[in-house]
Amino acid sequence: MADSTSSLTLSFLRTHPDAAAKTLEQLPFVEVSQFLSQTPVEYAALALEQMLPRAASKVVDLLDIEHATAILSRIDMRKTTYILRLSSVPIRDRILGKLSSNQRKFIKSLLRYDQEFVGAWMNPNPMTAPIDATVQEAINALQQVSNTSTQDKIFAVDRDGSLHGSVTTALLLTLDQKQPIASIAEKDSSWIAARTPIQSAIESVFWKDSDLLPVLDGKQRFIGSLRHADLRKALSLEIISEDESIKSQLAPTLFEDYLHTLWSLATSLIGEYAAKPKS
Repeated sequence: MADSTSSLTLSFLRTHPDAAAKTLEQLPFVEVSQFLSQTPVEYAALALEQMLPRAASKVVDLLDIEHATAILSRIDMRKTTYILRLSSVPIRDRILGKLSSNQRKFIKSLLRYDQEFVGAWMNPNPMTAPIDATVQEAINALQQVSNTSTQDKIFAVDRDGSLHGSVTTALLLTLDQKQPIASIAEKDSSWIAARTPIQSAIESVFWKDSDLLPVLDGKQRFIGSLRHADLRKALSLEIISEDESIKSQLAPTLFEDYLHTLWSLATSLIGEYAAKPKS
């Protein structure tokens, strides 16, 4: 019975992580942390990523540091940043120390900015190429990226970090490989400041021309890029607090009651199964 219930729970986590997250948010944080501690990391990550950031941070604070790090390293780094921003400082620092150097650098870049600003939601590691690079060198750099499908543009920057323009990856692959990037990079007249409030940024007229904008710091240096979709996600997280969300919930349906009962039963059985001595 325990094995079948465990399989059912993991299947539910895999196929309905959003519904699982909503169910978990109704349970005490201690129970949720115990459940996720006994759940394989890849499944726990699916649920935690869908939870409200404040609820997720409360759970993370109760998890074993190693397990919390393993879970957070598997979800979107912007969501991880938001969760860590809301976690206790000692827990945050210990988790940051366990993450990979690239993940740690990414998150710290975002933590420099308050969460209501664009800088907290940008991608601090967009694809870039030196302004004096050739098309072939830019393509070589692109091929080193694990997920090239997310790299719509390559931004051309100088040695001081100033942005000179950008070129789409689709166009890049059609050009003479010896051609210098400087000759084909299109000047980006539309950009957004890192300290622009997200509420103001989402209304910018610049989005009419592109859904991906460069982000500049106070000294006009290129420090990242921002997608309109990420901005919308940031705004939705900002305006929906955990308390407001809970208050706005409709009365549970019979199906939701059933899910809650099933989840509680599954948690109990998984705990009993984990506690049994292995033969």
